[in-house]
Amino acid sequence: MFRLVKFLVLSVAFALGETVYPPPDALRLVEKALSHHPALAAAHLSADAAHANGKHHAAWEAPEIGVEFYQAPVSSFPNPLKDQREIDYSVSQVIPFPGKLSAMSQSEHFRGAAEESRAGAVALDLRRQILSAYADLHMVEWRLRLLREDRAEVERLLRAARTGYEGGMGSQSDLLRVESEAAKLDADALQLESERFATLSALASLAGGEVSIPFVDNLAPPAINPSPDRLKALALQRRPDLEAIRYETGMAGADAKARDKDAYPDLMLRGAYKDMLLGDMLDGTRRGYWSVMASVKVPIAPWSWGGVRSGVTEARTLQRKSEQDYAAMRLSVNAEVDRAVAMLTSAQERMELEQNRRIPLAEQSLRSSLAAYQGGRSDFNGVLMAFRELRMAREDYHMAVADHLKAWADLEYASGGSIIGPALED
Repeated sequence: MFRLVKFLVLSVAFALGETVYPPPDALRLVEKALSHHPALAAAHLSADAAHANGKHHAAWEAPEIGVEFYQAPVSSFPNPLKDQREIDYSVSQVIPFPGKLSAMSQSEHFRGAAEESRAGAVALDLRRQILSAYADLHMVEWRLRLLREDRAEVERLLRAARTGYEGGMGSQSDLLRVESEAAKLDADALQLESERFATLSALASLAGGEVSIPFVDNLAPPAINPSPDRLKALALQRRPDLEAIRYETGMAGADAKARDKDAYPDLMLRGAYKDMLLGDMLDGTRRGYWSVMASVKVPIAPWSWGGVRSGVTEARTLQRKSEQDYAAMRLSVNAEVDRAVAMLTSAQERMELEQNRRIPLAEQSLRSSLAAYQGGRSDFNGVLMAFRELRMAREDYHMAVADHLKAWADLEYASGGSIIGPALED
């Protein structure tokens, strides 16, 4: 049993020297995900599609080329060229009012920039999810490792209880308690193996392929004192989803300008060549004539003006909505930063508490209980209680380490990037 206490001291000791944090293995998974994950690729494709649509809107409509047959005798049906008196060849082109297409194109390019920022938000969220899953895996691995150590110690206790019972120095209840504790540890091991498989599957899904991660003894989380106000200021500059809403606000403004230009007329030009037969079919001669037509779209007609103004109203309303979305997102970001800072601080304090107070006290309690039991001053139930308390203290320490990495990942996401640096400390 005292070997277990020695292992405990070795397992929780760590130094906060020059370390890489988050862990390199987790960062390699992040890099793999950013290269292969289909959700991120889809987000980038959405941005490319929006920019392509912007180029589409910047181009004029295709011209129309027509051939019209006039005054064909019924006897020539269905051949329009037989005894045809007139054939008109025409080309028409709609010329939009200057600035209208560029305004429509600008709106789509704003949308493309917003989609690019959304892709950045997807990448940042992938990083957070991978670091959180890695923290879960680290916790499960440590619980399995600690459980195996505990199981070995329980097996030694079981042998000692059997020897004492057979020698008339123990009781059957002591033996049953140890056997019950061993069965519970075996059940916990099965559950942890299932959790480990599920966590590895989640990591493989996030990383975009199969993963193989060596066991890391200690994540060595650094102690920092983050400043919520400075992180909030950084978040306003760096959060890609906030940037996306800013672009969407610009997109709504550009769309409103484009809708304003719907009130200006478009011009349509049409040129035609008329190939005509003069006289009757026998002695007539064919002559050619040309003509030009110009027409203007009149959006200010009473029956169309309401629709034009409604489109402008819709665009302006969407612009104001984007501004309110941005204000709401800022409030949400501030809350996310506050929550992540609180969780990070809590995890750091819990690590210190478990390492410096709870675990040493549990070690002393276990030693005292063992000595009292061996001296006949207490029953075996006290030993088991002290053993469970020590096991829980060890697990709680490593749970705090995992929670620290999760809170770190959340704080990186909330602030839009790395949180390492003197500028972030009070």
